[in-house]
Amino acid sequence: MLEGTKPVILIVEDDPDLRTILRMQLTCQDFVVREATNGLEGFESMKASPPDCVILDLMMPVLDGFGFLKRVRSLMT
Repeated sequence: MLEGTKPVILIVEDDPDLRTILRMQLTCQDFVVREATNGLEGFESMKASPPDCVILDLMMPVLDGFGFLKRVRSLMT
């Protein structure tokens, strides 16, 4: 994270209500929040611009949290 910029948190969660609650809480704490509705969207977002932190649901459609983690780890090796 660059000095003077707000930390970015990526929320990867298929439940829209939970995403909304998390987004509201985190933006009130001065974080920049990005959202993805499944692991594949989250992975594409991560490749485009890695966040400072990820909040990850494990049970999701399309690509679950475990698949997301496996793909992210493959980027780091």
